[in-house]
Amino acid sequence: MKKYVSSYCVIALSQNFEMILHSPEGRDVSWEFLQSEFSEENLMFWIACEELKKDTNQSTNAEKARIIYQNYILIFLLNKVSLDSQVREDIIRSLIDPSSMMYDETQLQIYTLVCRDSFLQFLKSLVYRKHFNSKSQNHINSYKLANSKFFLP
Repeated sequence: MKKYVSSYCVIALSQNFEMILHSPEGRDVSWEFLQSEFSEENLMFWIACEELKKDTNQSTNAEKARIIYQNYILIFLLNKVSLDSQVREDIIRSLIDPSSMMYDETQLQIYTLVCRDSFLQFLKSLVYRKHFNSKSQNHINSYKLANSKFFLP
């Protein structure tokens, strides 16, 4: 019997995924997990694309776009991101006149792949549970300390 995930659950997970991606601590924990799954290149690609988008200098922008291609897209790389040949060809054509947004579609594909596959595994992982449990315990201890008059010794 297949389990179906509600659209509310999918939205909640994607928001949680966004929080993890945009948090340095969240990226560190997810990086640890992705390394154990041999798919850390997806996170590194996503981060590189975000950095490219922030760059407003056209000359450094073009160089960053080429570096992203060399580090994550080239077909013979061991740690390349998983893309179909058409997307790779589109990227090669975009390198003629690179822009800060040239990887948007590719980044979305990788984001979707990670959110759909790796992120669900991450939430079940020992890495996540260990981090979450330590954070939960710290939060509980802080709450008890701040509200100590309500707790008996």
